[in-house]
Amino acid sequence: MTGEEFTSAQVKMKVTLRRKVSLSREKRYYEVVLVVFLAAVVVVVIIDIVINVRVVIVVRKFLLSANVRSVVASDNLTTTLRLFRAIAFTNIFLNIYQR
Repeated sequence: MTGEEFTSAQVKMKVTLRRKVSLSREKRYYEVVLVVFLAAVVVVVIIDIVINVRVVIVVRKFLLSANVRSVVASDNLTTTLRLFRAIAFTNIFLNIYQR
């Protein structure tokens, strides 16, 4: 025996160990991708909330200073902001998906 010969149990154990290492690397990769994606979503949501609040405050001040107190104008503003938010989210997710 040269010392290089292995029993079938040893070979199976080495193959199993290699598979486990390979799977753990893949698992770590997917976990990192998931964490980065969730962090990006949280950042986008926070930025969206901050921008949305600022825009609403500025536009409402403008509407109040112009003596426009219409419920319809407020509803249209909210709908427009929701549309812009949906477009922004779609754009961000498409950019992430394309990479």
